[in-house]
Amino acid sequence: MADLVAHDGERIARALSNGRHISRNGDGWKTFCPLCNSSSRRRKPRATLSLTIRDGKILVYCHRCRVDPVAIIRELVSLDLLPNYFRNSSSTLALVDEVRAATAAVTWKGIAKTTDLKVLHQALLEFFKQSSKAVFAASARQVGEYARVDRATASRSLGRLVAAGFLEKVTPARGKSAATWRFRISTDQADRDAPIQHAGRAGDGLLQGDPCFSRGDRAGLSRSVPPFDHDLFRCGKGLGPTKGRIYSLLVRSMTTDEIAKEMDYKHTRNATLHLRVLGREGLVRRLGDGRYERTDVDLDSLAARRGVLGASERQRARHRVERVRWRRWSSAFEHWRRSGEVVDPETGEILEIQHIPGKRGATMRAFRNRILSIRATRLEMTEAPRQSPGAATPSSTNANARSKRRG
Repeated sequence: MADLVAHDGERIARALSNGRHISRNGDGWKTFCPLCNSSSRRRKPRATLSLTIRDGKILVYCHRCRVDPVAIIRELVSLDLLPNYFRNSSSTLALVDEVRAATAAVTWKGIAKTTDLKVLHQALLEFFKQSSKAVFAASARQVGEYARVDRATASRSLGRLVAAGFLEKVTPARGKSAATWRFRISTDQADRDAPIQHAGRAGDGLLQGDPCFSRGDRAGLSRSVPPFDHDLFRCGKGLGPTKGRIYSLLVRSMTTDEIAKEMDYKHTRNATLHLRVLGREGLVRRLGDGRYERTDVDLDSLAARRGVLGASERQRARHRVERVRWRRWSSAFEHWRRSGEVVDPETGEILEIQHIPGKRGATMRAFRNRILSIRATRLEMTEAPRQSPGAATPSSTNANARSKRRG
């Protein structure tokens, strides 16, 4: 069974309530059991089902009927509140094939086309296959970890895919719940031929020798060739995803013309320039008939030499720390909304007690600004110099000096 998220638990609890009131129960919800159907009118339905999501799995227990939790889960599957993974596996693979076919049938333009392809193939399709649901949850940090890009880069790429019509944001991220997404596969390909627009800037060629246009689009187009999944082909100190795409093509020996055709370059020199860099690093070699093939060089040693070995693992560790920190801020924010107590998320100290904020003013930005304001005020009070009552201030000292000069 694929991992579930907290948003799934809230969705199931509200669907079972059918508009009735539900309440939080620790890290889960208290909702109505689908198997509690009493024939007595005096026994009114009550929220007796405890439901929570832990470690990606659903945990349920009814305190009234006390039936086997497996029976409740089967009922949730029959109500289409939980996916039937055996039934949905074939449809999931079929939709993955449709997405791959749609991305391969169109041309990709723009200065970040390779990044968009990485996010689509290495991250979003993997999340979709793991969830086996039409609507799947994925945060920008998770997408960045799978695609080996920064969180901000992944967030911008998701926005471009939504604008291009390949992806749809169902619900935005809120609190501890990640945003949910859905693939959009249209039979009309006319809208997909439009380029993904990017901010215009000078010198957006593939390499220094490439011509660039006033709109900022790179010279040449690219098909959906997935890049090689290794830290060596990260952006920055790595070789970059474009060379990773060429390296992934060389599972068999190919000529520069064949590589340029697969990458849909207008000129073979673009492929030659990338192959020259790969050759200097010892990743590919040129055969006697003019074809290129991979070598047996150790990718980890090259990545270590360039300083990118383990960059993905360090990124995941950094994201774990950020998630823990965000959970503390989210818990403190929810506590402030319910009670009006301003609690420092880092230390747990109660900084201030206010009235319960209204709906319009109860935003994370307002809560964060209040925390930072209280911290800054306390810092100024601790760092202010303690002056005795008889000590001369700088203003009085300057006034005395001016009076002496006049005399």
